[in-house]
Amino acid sequence: MFLLVATKMATVTDRVSEAIEVLRISALSTYEDRRISTGALLFGFEPDASHALPPHPTGALPYSSELTSIRSFHRICDGLRTVALVDREGLMVELVDVSEWARPFAELPLPVPSARRYEAHSRSTLCGGHVCLVLTPNGEIKIFANGVRPLAFD
Repeated sequence: MFLLVATKMATVTDRVSEAIEVLRISALSTYEDRRISTGALLFGFEPDASHALPPHPTGALPYSSELTSIRSFHRICDGLRTVALVDREGLMVELVDVSEWARPFAELPLPVPSARRYEAHSRSTLCGGHVCLVLTPNGEIKIFANGVRPLAFD
C-alpha cells in the first residue's frame, strides 16, 4: 500500500514540476512581441463523477519543456479561458475550456474566496485531485489545487 501511494505521489510531483518548467520557459518567451499566457490542467488520481479521463489521441506529446520549442504551442491555449489537459501519464491529450470544466462544481462553495478572474480555475480543482497551473500575462505562475491557490511564483 505504501509503495502504491509513494508511486502516485512521485507521479503527481513529476507532472507538477514538469508543468512548472513548461510555464517557466514560456514566461521567458514572447509571441508577436507580447508576453505569453498559457496553462495546464493535470488530471487527478481521485474519483471525479463529472469528468472521465480522455483517451490518448494518436501522437499525444508529453507536456514537457520540449513543447516550448514548437512555435505554435503558445497559441493553443491562453491559460485564462483555455488550458491543456494533461493525463495521468503526463501527456497533453486535449484542450479544455476552464469554465466548462468547472461548471459541474458551480454550486459547491470554495474553501476560500478567489479572484473572479480565476474562480473557474479554483473550481476546476474542487474534485478529482486535479491541479491547474496558469502562466498569467504578467509572467506570474499560479497553481490551484483542492479549490484554492496554494502557490504563486513571480
